[in-house]
Amino acid sequence: KLLEKLDPETAERVHPNDLIRIQRALEVSIATGKPISAWQKEGNYQKLEYPTKLFGMSIPRKKLYERINSRVITMINSGWIEETRRLLNNGYSRDDPGICSLGYPQIIDYIEGKEELDSIISAIQKKTRNYAKRQITWFRKASRIIWVEPADAIENIIRECRLAV
Repeated sequence: KLLEKLDPETAERVHPNDLIRIQRALEVSIATGKPISAWQKEGNYQKLEYPTKLFGMSIPRKKLYERINSRVITMINSGWIEETRRLLNNGYSRDDPGICSLGYPQIIDYIEGKEELDSIISAIQKKTRNYAKRQITWFRKASRIIWVEPADAIENIIRECRLAV
């Protein structure tokens, strides 16, 4: 309700359950006396001194998903479960912002005996693949990005930079 009063535009855009964004919008509005939506519209980003090029590395989705699946297993084998146990023992809970991130809720379910290890690994892999898919969609909409293939990335980047000079 307070956000609707201070910044109706943001209140309309942000989901009512997104407490982190609501809190941030309120903090900005109260601290600066100006709604976060106004700050975002201004876009007071510092102009770069030199022209820039943004490059993105294309990777076939199948290969990306294989790497994600492998990375999750590596993280589990490198102590992710033990790290989560330590965090819980130090007073963190599944409601804390960092613990809400990818993988931790599933690991907590495993620690609490609610899920089997294979089940949480599959769930983490799936959630991570879905997150990567959303990131790809977001980056594809960024029109300034020049996409290059890994095999000839260096040549393409050099060519693009030479064209800019």
